[in-house]
Amino acid sequence: MAEALFQAVSAKNWAAALGEVHALRSESGEVADRARGVLADAIGAQLASDPAAIEDHELEKLFLLAKAGWLRLPEALLDSAAETLVLRHRDTPLRAVRFARFRPDADACRAVLRQFDEVASDVVALDDGRVTAPLEVRRVDGSRSLFRSRQERVLYQAALRAFPGQVVIPNTALHVAVDYAAVSGLLTSEEREAFFRVLIDLAVFSPGNDYRPVLLIELDSPWHDDPNAAARDRLKERMIALAGVRLVRLRPAGDPDLDGMLRLIHEAL
Repeated sequence: MAEALFQAVSAKNWAAALGEVHALRSESGEVADRARGVLADAIGAQLASDPAAIEDHELEKLFLLAKAGWLRLPEALLDSAAETLVLRHRDTPLRAVRFARFRPDADACRAVLRQFDEVASDVVALDDGRVTAPLEVRRVDGSRSLFRSRQERVLYQAALRAFPGQVVIPNTALHVAVDYAAVSGLLTSEEREAFFRVLIDLAVFSPGNDYRPVLLIELDSPWHDDPNAAARDRLKERMIALAGVRLVRLRPAGDPDLDGMLRLIHEAL
């Protein structure tokens, strides 16, 4: 059975490979475990290079096998698989919400759930998942602030003053400012896997240049000195640099007011 799994992975026949994992579910040992590991690595590479080659039902089976404990997968791979499904079905909200619930803490999944979850249980939908008519929505206050901290709010207010006439957007996804298709060939597999999960604290866009980004700003704190956080920062910085977009990092001392944050921006520029 392990040999059949190796052959299916080599042929990139994901449906057959996942079926072999199910058949191997009661088997243990070095060969079986290595075969499962080869499949996990191969699917991770496929998601990073060409996720369209893996069909919806194959990704769903991947989650079922992982949930049952028959296929051990990295958390990042599971996040990537769920986000692939969500992004693939962003025009059919009910399907996107269903897939987002596989990994609700992944960035793209969390965004979809925040946007549609309250409405999803109160809609009329066609068989293909398209929303056709909203019904009465429950009267709850499910809203939340665009900002996660006072510093983020002050940064946004300071940026509005520092960049008059520009479009300033806080807490935006990297793919809003950077064209994945343009840079994907330059990215490592780790960067491709992370790309759609990266958020930027603040982006400045130019109306005079087709609303393209002129500057990205990250608000740092001592937390960014942690080795894991620093590694994620370096990953983000390289992807932004490949796109030719300028990135500025600000690290306020204490809790600056609006004028203090404005001075930080001017000094950084």
